[in-house]
Amino acid sequence: MKLVYNGDKYIEPDFTVKLPDGKQLYWEHLGMLGTEDYDERWLYKFEVYEKRFPGQLIKTYEGATITTSALVKIKKIKALIA
Repeated sequence: MKLVYNGDKYIEPDFTVKLPDGKQLYWEHLGMLGTEDYDERWLYKFEVYEKRFPGQLIKTYEGATITTSALVKIKKIKALIA
């Protein structure tokens, strides 16, 4: 799902979570941190989320296995949409 801002610019979250009350959350799974181009793009996207979509960002991080923080976020989302 494209999140349009400034008329013709957009970012695309990894996942969009639609809550029963109609609110939407945007989930970014950061799987390539430490790669220069990726890091630069992420910092730009983070600024857009903070300015244009405040309070709607979910972040998880990649490691050798799924992180505990990702599992906790998944459980919270399941509870919200159940």
